[in-house]
Amino acid sequence: MKRLTGIVIIIALFISCDCYRVVTGTTIDKETKAPIKDVLVYNKKDKEYTNVYTDSLGDFKLADINGGILRCPPMNVVIEAKGYVIKEDTIPAGSNKIIELEKIKTN
Repeated sequence: MKRLTGIVIIIALFISCDCYRVVTGTTIDKETKAPIKDVLVYNKKDKEYTNVYTDSLGDFKLADINGGILRCPPMNVVIEAKGYVIKEDTIPAGSNKIIELEKIKTN
């Protein structure tokens, strides 16, 4: 009985484990490599609570709490900027990524 109780407690601990997930990045223009400010970046699963805008250097930082048994999973982000193609990307938890945005082609 003690062994079963111990196993149940261990399983409950792993199931209830949450991780504080943080990702950072920089948005740049694909052609000019210049940083893009005021770009909306958000977690694809939770736009309402995780949206941020890039600063004047194109930098952003997103954080949330997510379940992870042994490690924090990567975050799927959406990047939207006026005049640029909307982009989706995956950033590993704790990582920094440079994201190149492509301008919308006009005829």
